[in-house]
Amino acid sequence: MKTLLNFFCSLRLTIWLLGLAVALVFLGSIAQVPEGLWNAQVRWFKSFVVIRHAGDDWWVPPVFPGGHLLGGLLLVNLLAAHFRRFKWSFQKFGIQITHFGIIVMLIGQFISDKTAVESFISFEEGEAKNYTEHHRDAELVFLCDKDGDAGMDVAVSFHQELFRPTGLFVKSKLPVDLTQEKLPFTVRVREFGMNGDVLNPQTVKTMAERLKTALATLDGKFSSAESIASIAEADITNIERTMVWRRAMNRLRGTTDELLTEVKRIAADPKQATELTAKVKKQFRDDMINAFKQAGERGRRFGVPRTGPEMEYVAELEETGHLADADKQKSSSENGMGKEARIVDRPEIKDDGMGQNYQWAVIEILDGGKPLGTWLVSSRLNPQEFEAGGRKWRVTMRNERYYLPYSMQLIRAKQEVYQGTSHAKEFASRVQIANPVTNENRGADITMNNPLRYEGLTYYQSKMNQGERGPGTAALLSALTGKPPGEFAGIEEKDGGRTSGLQVVQNPSMLAPYTGCLLVGFGLLWQFLFHLTGFLAKRGGLPPPGFGVPHPLLPLCAVAIMVPDIFLGWVAVKNGTLFALAVVAVTPFIRGVLAWQVWRGKHLVFAMVLLLVPTVLAIPFALKYQETHGAMLWPVSIAQFMAFLGIAYVVFSNRPRTNSTLT
Repeated sequence: MKTLLNFFCSLRLTIWLLGLAVALVFLGSIAQVPEGLWNAQVRWFKSFVVIRHAGDDWWVPPVFPGGHLLGGLLLVNLLAAHFRRFKWSFQKFGIQITHFGIIVMLIGQFISDKTAVESFISFEEGEAKNYTEHHRDAELVFLCDKDGDAGMDVAVSFHQELFRPTGLFVKSKLPVDLTQEKLPFTVRVREFGMNGDVLNPQTVKTMAERLKTALATLDGKFSSAESIASIAEADITNIERTMVWRRAMNRLRGTTDELLTEVKRIAADPKQATELTAKVKKQFRDDMINAFKQAGERGRRFGVPRTGPEMEYVAELEETGHLADADKQKSSSENGMGKEARIVDRPEIKDDGMGQNYQWAVIEILDGGKPLGTWLVSSRLNPQEFEAGGRKWRVTMRNERYYLPYSMQLIRAKQEVYQGTSHAKEFASRVQIANPVTNENRGADITMNNPLRYEGLTYYQSKMNQGERGPGTAALLSALTGKPPGEFAGIEEKDGGRTSGLQVVQNPSMLAPYTGCLLVGFGLLWQFLFHLTGFLAKRGGLPPPGFGVPHPLLPLCAVAIMVPDIFLGWVAVKNGTLFALAVVAVTPFIRGVLAWQVWRGKHLVFAMVLLLVPTVLAIPFALKYQETHGAMLWPVSIAQFMAFLGIAYVVFSNRPRTNSTLT
């Protein structure tokens, strides 16, 4: 037992853990490039062990400690060292506070990783919702009208991890049978993908014929090298075709006349003319294929063009030499929308900034063990009906939902831009909250720097789709078009058409990072000022930090030291200000220790300096942020300054003449 305690108390273990933590941060940061921000965080920082997988880059080690393991060992190391070495001392109270702050941050981060939930809510003006949605995870949902109430749904959902299991010792095995007591049937998941395009076979055929025609035209156009000069002369009248010629000839600079002269020079040599014809033809073909593929990317991200996924699929068939098989594509399921559609699996999007995943699955319904057929479900498809157990059901794949005991309606969305630009200056949403549990019906404003905290959730203004109307639209359109804002003034008065997106965070340990940072900051300030006071006592003739003398004024100073916490506690309860909540969670104990020493007439010089420095530092912030934090900082600063004056009077009125007389 003693050997184990010595191991966890050792400074060598601390150094090794800190070194591994630095390496983890380095590897985890690099991993964000191939894996994406979200996946890299989960794999490297929110895990106990990182295991190398097939397809990983060469630098990924076979086994490496994850963030939770290193953080847990650092926590045990710090606690063991405190248990073994550290003892209570007023002189070292700052170090103890600092270490306690680190402990709070480590524990708070672990709780956040395990319990925090991030979701979003997106709605148009006038729309109300009583749920939020997960950014990435999906669920397979079965809906049925509640008995006697066609407006109410009985919902049964299965999270995607049930048929896409992940973990160290778990492998995904399909098919997977899903059952639930509310469902009179069994759901068999035959196929599942994290991202996929739902294609219309008829549209695929149309796009294939269009591409075949374009390629055939291209073959005919460049069938003979003898006409390469005349073709170039006709093409350079079109800017886009001219750029194709430039890329093929690696002549991105120069005038079109120089380009045409170069083509004519090459055309004079039959061998060079044949090579140039092949290059230009290949460049036109590659650009045509890339245009089809880019249409698919735009279609997935922006919804335009609607035929984008089919165009990308046709381009991929051409690249693999299977364009002729475009009209032989089979449907993905026997029933529902899948009878007229085909799913094409796509790579999972690992970076949220690159778009959204559209999960899909092919499921089979078994009613009493009897198969009813297969259905294709996808985030891109509407709910599909089927009958089982004597009732009609609807099945769909959608983002995982978190239902709320209240509803939130978007009353008005507003976007302001910086003058002369299209860059957003402020997003703002006016919402109406209707809570039947508390009989509450009130409005609230959410802006970029002013989130709404309600019922354990924090709503941040995240996105805004201004559309072509509403406040701020005139300035936005003016910046985009160069026309005066007055031409668009009428649009500002129109209602509807604007969409607001809110980031929703549920984090039980929300205050842990703020509390931990404040503890570390106060601890370092305490320790620094204690040593600074001792230095000034030696060089400036002041009494030492521990100088003290009983005085009837000191109890009043002790009370003045504690007054700010009483005031901040009132502000925190009244307004729910995050800064005030964090301060109230930290300072009462620190102020209490200091006030107790002042009441007893001890460490007065140190108390005087510790009160003066934060007060002086707080004044510039109070002046700069007068409208926000000023009303909170001024009373705190005044109370601390009054305590400082009282202690300074006691110290200098009872100050010994020389330092040598002090004991």
